[in-house]
Amino acid sequence: MRLSREKSPLKTADRSFDRQWKLQSDQYMKFKLLWACLLTSSLFADDRQPQWQISTTEDWQAFIADTNGIKIADGHAAAEKPEVSFSSQLKTFSDPTRLQDVELRQSVEWMNWQPHKLYQPNMKNAPVLISHGPNDHWIIAQYRSGEQLVDAYQAKVADAKKKNRKPPAPLGFSLEGFVEEEVTLKGYDDKLVTTPFPNQYQPSEWKGDYSKPPLKRAWKSGYHAWHSRDMIHWVHYGPTAAAPTVTTAEYADGKTYFYYDRPNDRDPHLIIDSDLRDGIPGEDKGLAFDAPWGGSDVGVIRDLEGKFHMISENWQPIDASKRSWDSPLASHMVSETGITDFQILEPAVDYRTKPTGKTGTFEHPHWKGEEKVVTYEIHESEQDAFGDWAAIAIGGQCYLVGDYDPAGAHDRAGMSVGLFTSENINQPFRFYGHIGSGHPDPDIMFADGKFYLITQTETDFVSDGPWVGTAKMRAGVDQDGDGQIDQWSEWQDSRETYSLVPGFAKQVARTPAKASFADLPAGKGFQIEVKLVSPEDQEVLPKLDQLIATFE
Repeated sequence: MRLSREKSPLKTADRSFDRQWKLQSDQYMKFKLLWACLLTSSLFADDRQPQWQISTTEDWQAFIADTNGIKIADGHAAAEKPEVSFSSQLKTFSDPTRLQDVELRQSVEWMNWQPHKLYQPNMKNAPVLISHGPNDHWIIAQYRSGEQLVDAYQAKVADAKKKNRKPPAPLGFSLEGFVEEEVTLKGYDDKLVTTPFPNQYQPSEWKGDYSKPPLKRAWKSGYHAWHSRDMIHWVHYGPTAAAPTVTTAEYADGKTYFYYDRPNDRDPHLIIDSDLRDGIPGEDKGLAFDAPWGGSDVGVIRDLEGKFHMISENWQPIDASKRSWDSPLASHMVSETGITDFQILEPAVDYRTKPTGKTGTFEHPHWKGEEKVVTYEIHESEQDAFGDWAAIAIGGQCYLVGDYDPAGAHDRAGMSVGLFTSENINQPFRFYGHIGSGHPDPDIMFADGKFYLITQTETDFVSDGPWVGTAKMRAGVDQDGDGQIDQWSEWQDSRETYSLVPGFAKQVARTPAKASFADLPAGKGFQIEVKLVSPEDQEVLPKLDQLIATFE
């Protein structure tokens, strides 16, 4: 797996991408400094303080008295090997004080993704993920029959033989001798039968007649729904959105909102389906947003107030036909209902380079008439391009995933999943890394304790969340103020945990990594020891962003 925190490669010394990345990084550091100042005015003053807040490079340097395997840089205390530790200086008070708890926060740069397989063999085109709650998860994609897959495979084998090339990998299923059998799956009331595909099932009887219009077209080119309770076994329920270009989904009040482009790469439309199990496509609500620019492939996320935020490609600064139909610019719109009346806000992502004032044109193969020609402003130097957006939020921290087509790549092999984050959905997102390879068209979902990232390439991903490994903490108290620890607590394991916010599909609650030390006696000094432990094969290691000790 290719996984990198490297910033977009520089092509010139004055690369605007680099300048803008540094600007957004500086804004983040200013946010951290302001937050630290609000919570504490000094580290070791002999005064009673409600919190001991560590969040900057200077804070960490002053805080840590002894360390094994920790590097301090860029406002973080980062592990350099799977098992590291550090001890704090002694925090002193003039009067006896009690330590309540210690909370650790890691970097918001979420990189600990592991290869996984979600995309089913009979799925086609860019997939969409949506969760309706615990044990209620969906993949939405176009459908390919077993016969279609076998025919395509045989054609590839023949072509490889003709060109004296290595044959394609085996299909992983067989139609020979297959006979469907009734099966019972826990949690399903439907009568289900097996399919040729491993761990995949379908209703014994379909509720619609897909041999006749209009369902015939929905079956052939629309997006179908696959359901799972455990992200391992899947039930194929047939078409749910009669559109070939679904880009994202949201969930509100028991209904699934499917956004699709019409024509492809332009003007997001909306389908709403209240029952994904009935095999009948949902209601088409028509145009959701009349974009005044070329480019779409939107991602949509509801904020905690219920507003629908739409992130869209915007081709105004680039010849997207030469850049995988992606762009350095992503627009941001918001709507109260998600159905219409989307209002344009400041861009969500903006890595444009220098505008020249000159314009160029290109054509889109799926558009007609005068609209076929797209006008854009030429920029210098060459730009990185992003697109096919998807979003999720964890404890208020917002994340975007999308295509990453770096300047100079110009082919699918050079592409990967780009990773972005922001402290607020209404603030600019910053690029912080990328994973995988190929043209991904990704989507992201939280399901029963884990996060899943699906792509249209060979590799999907799974993660426990932004938190990496396990933190072990203990605290010691100097009861009489002589500068020596009189009593240590027991070691406590801690890590962040996550849960879906009720009523939301893409808002995830974060329970902090916190250890309670309320049982320690009062004292005039306290010391904290921390061990960070990660699996030996873990490529990404913990990087602490903040430590917050609360006293009473």
